[in-house]
Amino acid sequence: MLGFCANGFCRALVYDFFPHGSLQKCISPQNNKDDFLGWDKLQQIALGIADGIEYLHQGCDQRILHFDINTNNVLLDDNFTPKIIDFGLAKMCSKNQSRLIVFISFFASWWLAFAL
Repeated sequence: MLGFCANGFCRALVYDFFPHGSLQKCISPQNNKDDFLGWDKLQQIALGIADGIEYLHQGCDQRILHFDINTNNVLLDDNFTPKIIDFGLAKMCSKNQSRLIVFISFFASWWLAFAL
């Protein structure tokens, strides 16, 4: 991340340009099935993601739990080095904290139509 801007309720994150886009785009190409990255490159990407998660959990002063690692939240740079993005669901906790309680609520809006 290069920077962050906040002006009232308007906020923006500024990232480097990632020419390969998201991992999702690279593993499911729309136009050509010959665009397969190859198993060695995919293994390199997977190990890079694992290194990133380990850094978030162990390398930072406070442990960062992302809670939303998926192929859309991983960008690939020029060298296909993965970068984890979208920390909207992330939680921070101390390194000596072994448990984190998270309450996730779900309300099925379609159910409301039957209740009325």
